[in-house]
Amino acid sequence: MEQLTLGIQVVLIGMGVVVIALTLLAVLTASMSKILADKQANPVSAPTIEEPVQTEQEGELTPEILAVITAAASTINTRSTYKITTIKRINHDLSPNWSRLGRYEQTTNA
Repeated sequence: MEQLTLGIQVVLIGMGVVVIALTLLAVLTASMSKILADKQANPVSAPTIEEPVQTEQEGELTPEILAVITAAASTINTRSTYKITTIKRINHDLSPNWSRLGRYEQTTNA
């Protein structure tokens, strides 16, 4: 009988601690949401950035881009010297259409 009483006391104390902790968490969460709502009421406007103008064609490689690609390739392969003569753009995107469309929408819309 003594063990049963001890077990009931442990259960009640444990449940009381859990209820108090959950109540404190609920109060803390509610107060934080009110504080953040007050801060979001007065947002700071971000500076506007002008869009860069693209003057080159889709498939055209400028000498600067070619130099960057050559430098990147040379840092990867340090075994020998070589010369890049042509660069061919290939589309090896194996992701589904919905994934490519999502990436396109994310990169084109501000």
